[in-house]
Amino acid sequence: MCQEHKIEALIKKYGAIRIEFEELKMDCPKYLSGNDNYIGIIGEYWAIKFLEQKDKKKLNSFLDDRKDNKVSKSQEWWDINFGGELISVKTITTENKHRISGHVKYIDLSEKLSVIIIMLDEKLQIKELLYLEDIKKIFKEEKIGKYKKRYIWENGKKLSFRFYENGFDPIFEKKYQYLNNSFIKKSDEVEAFLAILKDNEKFEEEYYKSIIAKENLD
Repeated sequence: MCQEHKIEALIKKYGAIRIEFEELKMDCPKYLSGNDNYIGIIGEYWAIKFLEQKDKKKLNSFLDDRKDNKVSKSQEWWDINFGGELISVKTITTENKHRISGHVKYIDLSEKLSVIIIMLDEKLQIKELLYLEDIKKIFKEEKIGKYKKRYIWENGKKLSFRFYENGFDPIFEKKYQYLNNSFIKKSDEVEAFLAILKDNEKFEEEYYKSIIAKENLD
């Protein structure tokens, strides 16, 4: 049965969480940055945590620049500078029925572009993560007039990634044209990162259970 007072109470809670999130963005700009696309910000946070485990030193300069608001707001085709390797982060949630990411853009072929695709569960924790290094081999240059040029994916299609329970597949829209018809599996370093997150989650659950049990005894 629909109860309007519950809807309004939930709206207030959601508003309070948004305020708290914005305050955290002010306190932790190196980890939380962007507009009000909170799913994208959360995905980018998890991507940074993964890259920190991979090589924290390569991230330091970028995170320091974000902390000091020195990262250009105009860059629209990448999210993280990982020691000169530009990384585009795409986040998918369980609310996305087709499990398809946003389009990956590529503006400057002189730069190395990699992609991190993250699938979040209903609690916005990482369900799956895919890290693809240097994807420019599937880009091509297209001339526009005499002097201008642009960079597009093969066949001029937009590139996205689709999540399946056993992996991700790159697809060319429209009608979900697959790049290679084979699933891309997680690497060992991704598996190790996900295992650490799972262990941390178990620890937190046990910790809170022990606090609740202690409170009940008191």
